Amino acid sequence: MKRLPPIPTPPALRWREFRIRALPVVVFAATLAGVIWIWQHELAPPTLIGEVEVRRAHVASIQPGTLVKLAVDRFQTVRVGDPVAEILISNPRYLESTLGVIKAETEILRLQLDPLVTTERIRVDFHRLRLELLDQKVQLAASQMNLRYAEAEYDRLATLRREQTAIVSQSELELAQRDRDALRAEVQSRQRLVQELEADLNRLRVSRPPAESETVPEGWRLALGLQEQRLQQALSEFGPVSLTAPIDGTVSTVYRYAGENVAAGEPIVTITSTHSDRIVAYLLPPWRVEPTVGTPVEVRTRHGARAVGRARILEVGRYLDNITPTLAYQLGVRASALAQAAQPAAQLNFNNLPIPGLPLAISVPPGLNLRPGEAVDLRLLPAGEAASAAAPAN
Repeated sequence: MKRLPPIPTPPALRWREFRIRALPVVVFAATLAGVIWIWQHELAPPTLIGEVEVRRAHVASIQPGTLVKLAVDRFQTVRVGDPVAEILISNPRYLESTLGVIKAETEILRLQLDPLVTTERIRVDFHRLRLELLDQKVQLAASQMNLRYAEAEYDRLATLRREQTAIVSQSELELAQRDRDALRAEVQSRQRLVQELEADLNRLRVSRPPAESETVPEGWRLALGLQEQRLQQALSEFGPVSLTAPIDGTVSTVYRYAGENVAAGEPIVTITSTHSDRIVAYLLPPWRVEPTVGTPVEVRTRHGARAVGRARILEVGRYLDNITPTLAYQLGVRASALAQAAQPAAQLNFNNLPIPGLPLAISVPPGLNLRPGEAVDLRLLPAGEAASAAAPAN
């Protein structure tokens, strides 16, 4: 019997057999390879979660006063020593009363000096001029104080007039401007008068007889010197205190604005540093290996291409501390499970449940653009990788 040629298999049947037998194996192998690659390069399991340390500095006044000037605004970049605010420490009424007492006691000294007029005319004129100069300085200080508050009031009304027209009328703004200009003119005139009196006093000091201590009472000279010192003290307390930025960073929060009263120690602004030198992490118990200083750590970012860097442990805490709220949020699922296992029948607020952990300070790998407050994945490396991790960390 003649052998017949084999019947050819249709391509559709071959494709059907391939889909049934070989395609599932190929897809499974490709999927497994892709999962392994992603797990090794993108989803390496972290040992713990860390947070780039945030440095904040509060700018506050050590004494209560009035905020007369705020030189910064929110999100503004500042450097160490930049002026932030000016505080007027002295109470205007207290300063006015102090100047009034100095003026009254100066008047008493003037009356006590009158009996010496006939015998010691030159010396009396000299000290009388000193008294007049002291009196003009007192009045100048009072005028300067009133001018400073008038300027602050005019600036405040002008700001309200520009931003909210329904609050301050044009007449109120003009009255404030009139008071400010009048006080400014008065201060200028008194400053010129004080300069002229000081020039006359210097001329009299040259021609003053040397035997002053024999005729002028010692107690009177001491009392006059005391009044001058009290005036200098009052002027130093009257001047505004300038507050400067203690660190480089960005103004993150503004608590008070110009014209408001501030208490001693009350923060006015908060400055947040834009650079950090270490990462803070918490190792949750139980842990198998005791961390030590110098242990290599792999740092992996959580954004973009998930960059990886090598760092090392700088410090290891000696006690368990509560995890910061931001890191506790990252570990919220585990916190809830721990709380539910400990007290299954109780109604707990898992968001506020404290989680103890061993604090670790880790260096920031060079080349990683890490922002303060950013969360990163950390993986403690075995001792064999210490040599390879030490080079990038340094």
